[in-house]
Amino acid sequence: MVSSKLQFKQFSAHVKVDGKALECYSIWVDKKAKHVSCWIASEAGKAFSVIFEKEETKRACATYLSVDGTEVDVPDDIFLREEDQSEWDFMKTSKGKGRSFKFSPLNVIEGEVTKGSPSEKSETPTTSRSCSRCHQCPSRHHWHRLP
Repeated sequence: MVSSKLQFKQFSAHVKVDGKALECYSIWVDKKAKHVSCWIASEAGKAFSVIFEKEETKRACATYLSVDGTEVDVPDDIFLREEDQSEWDFMKTSKGKGRSFKFSPLNVIEGEVTKGSPSEKSETPTTSRSCSRCHQCPSRHHWHRLP
């Protein structure tokens, strides 16, 4: 089954290109580690955004995003409402400057592509790894950055 969102409990995430959610392939869920991952097809040079959604829960949550191992420097994004959404589409590079998220080319050698991945079917596979974390805040009146 192909989905356009990664889902874990009351949270979901997806990647958008040209205003459309990309399909997720080979979705893998590790409930014990609270980790969800998938493959997405991409095109080198295409801009993308990462959308994180919180469905109904009364707890406030803080979210953080890293792309290719680098944490995106944006103000802490706190979900205050029971249902909320956050979208990231750029990374701050210096004071007052940033750059859009863009897929980069993926250089693979013969036999290196994982069987069943979208890259297996592509002449020029591309990638960008993103990771989103969410932490519940102890109360709505006590905000702090969690590790």
